[in-house]
Amino acid sequence: MYYHEIENQINALNAVGLILDEDMEKARAVLKKAWENKIAVVWLTEDVIGRAKEIGIDITEERAAEVLHMAFDKHDATMGITWETFDYYIEYGDK
Repeated sequence: MYYHEIENQINALNAVGLILDEDMEKARAVLKKAWENKIAVVWLTEDVIGRAKEIGIDITEERAAEVLHMAFDKHDATMGITWETFDYYIEYGDK
């Protein structure tokens, strides 16, 4: 997992009081340790919206979230999730 994603998670938990300011370093260390031998690629609705614009389609944040979930739920593990995966779901949906 990218370290900035760990920071986003810590900050989100801190914002709602689940991690106190004095515990943020400890939480950061725990999450970094938990992810040290793993990888995760994180796609955002911003990525989907940007890709849609590149192919000439305007979509909402809600539609972008739907596209993300379709891409995740239906992806082929041998191919992963690619820009072409998003292109398909942006253009054709769940067909």
